[in-house]
Amino acid sequence: MATSLVGALSACSLLTSLDGLSGAEPQRGGGPIVNDGGADASATVDGAAVVDSAAPDGGDPRFVAYGNAVLADAPIAYWRFEETVLPTAKDERGLHDAVYVSSPTLGEPGIAGGHAVRLPSGKFANVTQGDLVFRFAGRAPYTVELWVKLSTLKNFQWLAGTEADTTPRSGWSMWSNGTGGTGYEVWGAPLVDGGTTMRRGSYVSDGLVIGRFQHFVMTYDGTVASSWVDGVQGARTSNVIEAPDTGTLMLGCRRAIGTPYACVAEGFLDEVAIYDRPLPEARIVAHYELGKP
Repeated sequence: MATSLVGALSACSLLTSLDGLSGAEPQRGGGPIVNDGGADASATVDGAAVVDSAAPDGGDPRFVAYGNAVLADAPIAYWRFEETVLPTAKDERGLHDAVYVSSPTLGEPGIAGGHAVRLPSGKFANVTQGDLVFRFAGRAPYTVELWVKLSTLKNFQWLAGTEADTTPRSGWSMWSNGTGGTGYEVWGAPLVDGGTTMRRGSYVSDGLVIGRFQHFVMTYDGTVASSWVDGVQGARTSNVIEAPDTGTLMLGCRRAIGTPYACVAEGFLDEVAIYDRPLPEARIVAHYELGKP
């Protein structure tokens, strides 16, 4: 425990040097953070929750530092994809475990010396979580953060979302296109002038490339939607469209009308975290700096 606590202190010091932790938002309340063994392993260092856990395979200490940085920002769910067997994808908060669907490949190299999940081509492989907490109805604020490594650029590869196979379309989603552009969109209430749906979104014309992990974040504060790639804000859009309560959270796919799924064509996901508030710019940049290659 002493060795791990020293590592946690180092991690906290590193975070402070990166983004001025004293200026971050206050910590939000929540239950104890749960480690892989299911025991209460939370501790407090300089007011931040930390985890007493080792880097995978005794490797890169950045793995612990990155995890502590995310947990200190109190996500409502956080999947690290460190499993070695199917089907459960463990939520580090111990609240929203997910399910691996269609046998994705586990144990692939991820960020910060950790592991990632590979979504092979043609299998509709994904990670699914059905709890209602991820639907963010109305104008509820939230953030979705993930690391993605694509093996090909293609229209359209859905990375995360709750969009259901309904007409008119509804739900939120994050995707990439054939030029490496990224998009976040929410399909909302019917238009009063006879149209089908309204949508709010934030779009980046380029940013994703083939063959390396990149940090993709979207935030919504109830008024403004923003997208970030590798710590750089790429788009900011004011929009107050009301979003309906809709479908199941899927990572790596979405359900689509006329096809079973619209999925990542071939690629990897790692370190997916979802928050019930907009993550501040300083924290987005700090997470990127800790996880970048």
